[in-house]
Amino acid sequence: MLKALRKEPKRRYRSAGDLGDDLRRHRTNQPVRARPDTLGYRTRKFLSRHQWAVAAATALVLLLAGLATLHTARVTQERNRAQTEAEKAREVSAFLVNLFEASNPTATEGDTLTAYDLLDQGTAQAAALRDRPAIQAQLFDAVGRAYTSLGEYPQADSLLHRALWLQRSTYGARSRAVADAEYALGLLYKRQRNFGRADSLFAAALPTYRNQLGPNHAVTARTLAHRAEAQRHLNGQLDEAEARAREALAIIDRLEQPSTDDRLFAQSTLALVLRSQDRLDEAEAVYRSILDEQRRRLPAGRSDLAASLNNLAYLLKTRGAYAKAEPLYREALSILQSVYGRDHPDALMFMSNLASVLYEQGKQNETVQVLREKARLAQQRYGPDHWRTGSALVSGVGRLLMNENDCAGALPVLREGMKTYARSLGTDHPWTAQARGMLGICLADQQRPGASAALDASHAHLEEALRTNHAGLRPYMLDHLVRLSRQYGLADRAAAFSTLLETGSAAQASAE
Repeated sequence: MLKALRKEPKRRYRSAGDLGDDLRRHRTNQPVRARPDTLGYRTRKFLSRHQWAVAAATALVLLLAGLATLHTARVTQERNRAQTEAEKAREVSAFLVNLFEASNPTATEGDTLTAYDLLDQGTAQAAALRDRPAIQAQLFDAVGRAYTSLGEYPQADSLLHRALWLQRSTYGARSRAVADAEYALGLLYKRQRNFGRADSLFAAALPTYRNQLGPNHAVTARTLAHRAEAQRHLNGQLDEAEARAREALAIIDRLEQPSTDDRLFAQSTLALVLRSQDRLDEAEAVYRSILDEQRRRLPAGRSDLAASLNNLAYLLKTRGAYAKAEPLYREALSILQSVYGRDHPDALMFMSNLASVLYEQGKQNETVQVLREKARLAQQRYGPDHWRTGSALVSGVGRLLMNENDCAGALPVLREGMKTYARSLGTDHPWTAQARGMLGICLADQQRPGASAALDASHAHLEEALRTNHAGLRPYMLDHLVRLSRQYGLADRAAAFSTLLETGSAAQASAE
């Protein structure tokens, strides 16, 4: 408008048409001739005419820029992760090379290193990697699992706990690495028959596996099966154990390429649960199916086969089929001893199982031989000051000889076992008190001095354990002393121990 009113004719519009043309340009957000034709002015007019297109283009540019940034970040993250994993692989490779170089006769000056020596050296090498916690955790986990397989549970416990702590501090509480560490510890506690702690560790690992691996994964199924096996030992959890075992099998059935080992393990767990529910026919059918499959598919020396043989033999023993159970126990024991050695904890347990069916068939001499050998191997593995050695002497050899009215043979065994208990558990522990009571009965039978003192001390310590609700006291221990006292004609002692048993039973009933 101001251009039309200019005083100078040259600066006014030359015609009404030019004025109308500028008005049309103004209405359509195009540059007018009345304004200087600068880049900024033309740009503002362009943006005014194309607001939505410019906004969309801007959004697209920002999106592309964001995607590029995200892609760069992901590439960087993946590159860093790959570098970390490559570093781990190099460290683990170097660790293994150093470990096996240590077994070279030149390096050891002719000495032969055992698996235990190598693992001890491996532990020391892993401990030196303090500035690499992720790699150190992986090595602690690997060595800890190896110690678990060898039955060296204290060493395994220490290493696996250190691995779990490092994984938590490095990756966070709900990482896959932490779940794997919890799983490994759960396996250790399950083998030690600490089923409560094992169950809690498997329960902690499961949500991470479900979230990160999906609902249908072999690791999830495996963890469910292990948790079911632990839960069957916990009061009132048999139904939950069965549900988890069946869920594990269902997951395995949905996998494209399921592992035979995983399927057999889940089936074995289900059979254990069915056996605990007294569904013996169902359990036996599953066991026999597992054994058929294992004999077809697995090498003869697999420890999995030994476990299945032992489980079926136990079921047959509960049905009184001792003669049928015996060869299964023998085969299982032979496999386990050849794989892990004669003094492995599981092999020692299988020896007790074999002894039980030998005794039920009246093969007392052979039973004593097996139990004496177990006691010797227990002392070889654990030493003379371990409660397991004491248990092999007292609850194994000593009790059998007393059952056979052989107190003369039982006396030296009971003396040694009671001293072992006293050194490892204390003189006032219920297990020591039970051993002292058994010793007192045999002293009385052989008319040896100290019988009354031993029986009085046994009764006093057991009464105190009952009063304080000692965790080591079991009703069967008192019942055993009542039966042995009656067997050897000590009616007054039988009555005294029976009173303690009744008091304990009444207290347990009131607590429930």
